[in-house]
Amino acid sequence: MIKKICFSNYKGQAMVIVLLVVTIVLSWVIENTIANISYVNTANESANGDNLLLISEGYLENGAIRYLRNQSYNGESLQTNGYSCTITVAAVSGGFDIISICSKDNRQKKVGITVTSIGRVFSFSKIAERP
Repeated sequence: MIKKICFSNYKGQAMVIVLLVVTIVLSWVIENTIANISYVNTANESANGDNLLLISEGYLENGAIRYLRNQSYNGESLQTNGYSCTITVAAVSGGFDIISICSKDNRQKKVGITVTSIGRVFSFSKIAERP
């Protein structure tokens, strides 16, 4: 006698397996989506900081050139494309310190160089971020 195999007892188990697989795949998709969004936000924050640093360095170079042309130059404040920058020139022992502080939104970068001279020969320190 051949017994008939009844699959009606296994329908519930198949549904549980399908739900388990769908849950695992959906969890993986959500996790990867969140990770990618976090990466994009982090990359954007980093790019904004790099742009602000480049602008600060550009205004620092501008201040140095102005100082070389006119030693009575003592700095200025500039507003461009949402960036607010201040260039200051201050006397320090043996020369002048030129500092550029730029800000946008809640970010701020401060860079500076020290200029020394012997006669009409000027020497510049390396551009560096300042605290």
